[in-house]
Amino acid sequence: MHDPHRARPGCCLRRALCVLLPALFLVAGAGAPRDAAAAESGYPTRPIRLLVPFPPGGSTDLVARFVAPVLQAALGQPVVVDNHPGAGGTIAGALAATAAPDGYTLVIEGANLPIGASLYRHPGFNARRDLVPVAMVCVIPLVLVVNAALDAHSVPELQALLERRPGQLNFGSNGTGATPHLTGELFRLQTGTRFVHVPYKGAPQMDQALASGEIDFAFDSIAPVLPLIKGGRVRALAVTTPVRHPALPEVPTLVELGYPKVDVSSWFGLMSTAGTPPPIIERLAAAVGAALQVPALRAQLERQGALVRYLSPAAFGAYLEAEFERWAPVVQ
Repeated sequence: MHDPHRARPGCCLRRALCVLLPALFLVAGAGAPRDAAAAESGYPTRPIRLLVPFPPGGSTDLVARFVAPVLQAALGQPVVVDNHPGAGGTIAGALAATAAPDGYTLVIEGANLPIGASLYRHPGFNARRDLVPVAMVCVIPLVLVVNAALDAHSVPELQALLERRPGQLNFGSNGTGATPHLTGELFRLQTGTRFVHVPYKGAPQMDQALASGEIDFAFDSIAPVLPLIKGGRVRALAVTTPVRHPALPEVPTLVELGYPKVDVSSWFGLMSTAGTPPPIIERLAAAVGAALQVPALRAQLERQGALVRYLSPAAFGAYLEAEFERWAPVVQ
């Protein structure tokens, strides 16, 4: 006979599912973050790629190659430098912006990043949205240099020559949209002069052109051009920071010469793909901070004219935002 108080099999199954399914969802929901946290705490477990937006031999490449082995020692995994030059640095930036957000693709960036955000209509990525700051590494002041044969032994003499010969002198840079190019534009705006911009593929090519007289003057990082200055093939007129540089103590600053708006340094910092978990960003930032305390790395950077300047992810982010705001009107 049918017992009305005996539950039917379907009812038992429904009751069991009603109890079991919420529990399963809770376990799954709790387990995923734990698994992700475990993966993050074990980071890194494989090689890290460090993208460089410019060719080998320039300041960006040198800083990357100095930092990579020391960072590798701090992280316990290989850090492989990978050059992807072109389009003012936007090619490497786009590769980093579209990589998996897992901390295994980094890019070393500089002022070319905020400059390119305003300069290029379709850079392939949104620099503010698609990349996140890890840490600043160092800054390298620029130096205003002229060919040794040019009849200009000071910045006022160079300005006077530009005024007498408007549009006739050649100004070189390591690429359209790079920091030296935009520094020249700042100088042009402040002096009201005109000259012809000649972009090169990189700093080595630009320095060779300057020494040979193919171009008349340029803004360049101190380290690559220092041998040419010491050898008398080019002449240093001023540095672009408010204080004089230890490598060129006899060379005045543009600020002290009366050009206060031309206060520019090439800065270098590591960035990762947006969406990279904060614990991984913090792990990377701590590794960069530890690497910059290694005396051998500091000495290498200083020989390149660099001034070590570590900034945390938050501080580097604030610095970047100020750079975006600074360069946009210059580009326009």
